Amino acid sequence: IDLSDQSNFKIVVFLQGKYSKEIYQAASYPLNGQIDQEEDRIGPSDVVLPENGMAIVPNPSDGSASIVINKSIENPVKWELYTTTGKQLKQGWANDPVFEIPLEDLSNGSYLVKVMDQQEIWVNRLIIIRK
Repeated sequence: IDLSDQSNFKIVVFLQGKYSKEIYQAASYPLNGQIDQEEDRIGPSDVVLPENGMAIVPNPSDGSASIVINKSIENPVKWELYTTTGKQLKQGWANDPVFEIPLEDLSNGSYLVKVMDQQEIWVNRLIIIRK
C-alpha cells in the first residue's frame, strides 16, 4: 500500500452505545482532506446495524430524530416514548423500517424509545440537547 496516496484510504466513523457497548459503523468518507459538515452529516441511511438491530439517528438529537430498524416490516410496528422514570409520553405506529418520531415539544434530557413488532422488542436511549 502506498501510504502517500490518499486515494487508498477513507475515514470510517463508528458509534458505540454508551451502555450496551455495541459498535455500529455510522459512515465512511473518502480521504480528500475535507469533510463538509452539512453535506456529509450522518443520517438514517448511513447507519449500519447489526442483524435485527435498532438505532436512533441522530443521537443526541436537537429535536428531530429517526428510528432505524434493520428488519423488513410486514406489519406496522408500535413505538412508545418514555421518561427514564417510566412515564409514557408518546406512542404511535410506523409502517417503514425508517421513521421519524415527533420530539418538538420535549425538553433537554434522556428518554427511552421502545419499538415492538410481533416478534421482537427494541429499547434504546434517546438524548435531546437543544442549543
